[in-house]
Amino acid sequence: MRILIFAPVLAAVALYLYFFFLRALAFWLPCVRKNRLRVASAVAALALAACCADIFSTVTLAALHIVAAGLAADLLHLLIVLVQKAVKRKFAAADALWRCGFVPLAAVVLLFGYGYWNMRDIRATVYTVETAKSLRPEGYRVALITDLHFGNALSLDGLKQRCDEISAAKPDLVVLGGDIVDEGTELAEMQAAISALGAIESEFGVYYVFGNHDRAPYTASPHFTEAELLAALAESGVTVLDDETVLLNGELWLAGRADAGHGAERKATAALLEGADADDFILLIDHQPVGFEENIAAGVDLQLSGHTHNGQIWPVAHIIELFKTADLVYGHRQTGEFHAVVSSGIVGWGYPIRTQGHSEYVVVEIRPQA
Repeated sequence: MRILIFAPVLAAVALYLYFFFLRALAFWLPCVRKNRLRVASAVAALALAACCADIFSTVTLAALHIVAAGLAADLLHLLIVLVQKAVKRKFAAADALWRCGFVPLAAVVLLFGYGYWNMRDIRATVYTVETAKSLRPEGYRVALITDLHFGNALSLDGLKQRCDEISAAKPDLVVLGGDIVDEGTELAEMQAAISALGAIESEFGVYYVFGNHDRAPYTASPHFTEAELLAALAESGVTVLDDETVLLNGELWLAGRADAGHGAERKATAALLEGADADDFILLIDHQPVGFEENIAAGVDLQLSGHTHNGQIWPVAHIIELFKTADLVYGHRQTGEFHAVVSSGIVGWGYPIRTQGHSEYVVVEIRPQA
């Protein structure tokens, strides 16, 4: 079904690439007959378009970027042509640079090289949240890891290194905010990742909420079952909160939401927090950054989310903002006494590159007001 929806785009990509290859081949092989160049260009364009049948593959992403870069080069060339006519002078070097096809290809190679490095350049992002509610003097340090999508870009050794960094930060609790694994994660990879995450040292333990990918709903042949995932979490000492709450240290309520994806029915926030004391600090974990107004009305003090990846591939974050599919795409926002923090994720989904935003784990310092 997806390929049928994407077919017009594939056809447009193939058509553009045909003319792009034809122009480049004519530049590099001026002695070859035009008919042969046309055949070679058609074969190359169709072959690349066929490789794009998987619309979520890196090859498809590269082809779309080549087309976008090529169109930008075409527009620039058109402007140069207009300038040439105005000044009655030909810029031969600029014309040759356009015809050879080098600029779009070089631009995509450089962009993807940066994206490959940027995906793996994982940072620690720290936020401080102050509350008027009564908390112990030192407050609480919360570590948040979201959107690992294990198996996509980060190795097990790399994950263990980040887990050691988080342990060294001495968090009071650790939150796994969803999409830790996905459809591409093998059973052994899932078990190894959960084991590494469960070993992070903290005072009150490691807590987990489901994201829209963890149960691998986007494939008919998942590599592991939900039961196997739950078994791995239990074996690693990770507590799952699926529309459930827990009181920590007699003063901090931790509420974990069921994921909002796939039309799932989940409790209203007020119903979820029915047993919580409104005078206590309420920390809500929801994989998707939605429901802010409902959560404010229910008395939530801090919401931690992920899901958006801060776009991951430019300009996706701007598209999310345009269509308002999330209440906050990235960062920290305060509305009255309510705080929301949305992480860009420790890695990302699908493509092993990131051209928008950065990869991170988050540390939130919850402090009582002086």
